[in-house]
Amino acid sequence: MARQSLALGRLQRAWDIAAALKEPSVYTQLGEAALRALDMPLATRVYRELGDAGMVMAMQKLEGVDDAALLAGHVALVCGYHDLAQELFLASSHPISALEMRRDLLDWEVALKLAQTLAPDQVPSISREFAMQLEFREEYEPALAMFNNGLATRDAAQAKACRAGVARMTLRLGDVSRGVQIAMEGDDPQCCRDCAAILEGLKQSADAARI
Repeated sequence: MARQSLALGRLQRAWDIAAALKEPSVYTQLGEAALRALDMPLATRVYRELGDAGMVMAMQKLEGVDDAALLAGHVALVCGYHDLAQELFLASSHPISALEMRRDLLDWEVALKLAQTLAPDQVPSISREFAMQLEFREEYEPALAMFNNGLATRDAAQAKACRAGVARMTLRLGDVSRGVQIAMEGDDPQCCRDCAAILEGLKQSADAARI
């Protein structure tokens, strides 16, 4: 009976049946149907019955959203459909939500592409985060490019971090003299220590001692 009501879109009837049966599987099906229908108040009630505090909080935050595409995007995000969420966010009145989602997911490559059109002022900071991810993956050449992009920031601390990254990547790529020069010009003790460690690993003891 509950399945039939859901199939017919009679969500209130399905709620009454779920409340009578108290079966988690019925509530789960109803919750999914409420999400598809973008019925946030009902979804909130259902997930409260299921004891899913995280979903209840997520649903409550969405109850005041009146842009259908934006609301659907947030629902897709909650359900883990990130590509669909991005598509919906971009079609909404708040497209920057797509960029915010990618940043939260640490998906820096996509975030960078989105920032170039949605928020150019965020390009330097995203470039720095992307560079750090690339450095961790030992992809030094693209990391160098991203650290260089990050130098455009107006934030002094971020610029300092990017200069240090440029120095490290330059050394990693084998340009020892240039890397040493950048490290020494930066007046950054931590950068010098990091670069010295890299140089020692490259068997460049004299240069390591110099910085």
